[in-house]
Amino acid sequence: NNGKINLSFSLTNVNLIVLIEDNGIGRKKAEELKKQRKGNTHQSKAQSIIDLRMHMFEEYHGKKFVYKINDIVNNKNQAQGTIVELMIPNDLEE
Repeated sequence: NNGKINLSFSLTNVNLIVLIEDNGIGRKKAEELKKQRKGNTHQSKAQSIIDLRMHMFEEYHGKKFVYKINDIVNNKNQAQGTIVELMIPNDLEE
């Protein structure tokens, strides 16, 4: 309910920085809920797929691609969402 995703872009001398922010329950709570579900045999491959894609970009372009995933927490250390930061070199050639 009331889910939101915010995208923002900024450019430095070195990178295009993409921030993807949501107001979900956070990764820790999502993992807890997943463990509570009976019969859940789903194995998430999202992280390994992201890692593989970043490696492929690096191999192809010869540049370092970086991403960070962090939970957003309030002053009571309660999850209030997730933020992903992508740092893409801005001097890529085709």
